[in-house]
Amino acid sequence: MEDEVSSTFQGQDFEYSTLGVNAFLKLLDEHQCTCLHLEYDQYPENHVYVIAQKA
Repeated sequence: MEDEVSSTFQGQDFEYSTLGVNAFLKLLDEHQCTCLHLEYDQYPENHVYVIAQKA
């Protein structure tokens, strides 16, 4: 995995991982989707959201 993260949500510890931005963009392309918007939000966290459209 590209990145593994540990965090707490509602008092419970949990771990999760992500493929990473490049892998998600590649998947969108492979499935004939166009990335319309990609934004890092919730600074200083590395949260990312993508708006995509199927061709």
